[in-house]
Amino acid sequence: LRRIGYTVFTAESAIKGLEVVEKEKPDIIFVDIIMPVKNGFWFLEHIKKHQDKSIAQIPVIMLTNLDDPDSRLKCCKSGCLFYLVKPQHTPSQIAQLIHDVLAVRKFDKL
Repeated sequence: LRRIGYTVFTAESAIKGLEVVEKEKPDIIFVDIIMPVKNGFWFLEHIKKHQDKSIAQIPVIMLTNLDDPDSRLKCCKSGCLFYLVKPQHTPSQIAQLIHDVLAVRKFDKL
C-alpha cells in the first residue's frame, strides 16, 4: 500500500490499534480477528461504539484467515464494511477495494 501512495499506520495489538486510530484518524481501517491480548471483534466493537463519531464512522474491513459463517456474521452485525479472507484476495484486489471505499467516502462528504 505504501508503494502505491497510501500512508499506512500499523499496530501489533487491538489495544495499540485503538490508540493509533484515535491519534491518526485514518480514512479506512483493516483489522484481523486474531491478535494478541484482545481480538479483532473487541477492536471493531470499540471503534464502532467510540464516543468520537468521526472515529465510529471510519470504515472497517476485516482481513483474516478465518473463513467461517459465525465470524462473518458477527463482523457484519458489528458494523464491519467487508469481511475478506486473506488467501481469497490478491493485493491488487485489496488496493482496488480501498480505492473504491475511499471514493465513496469522498462522494458522501460532498
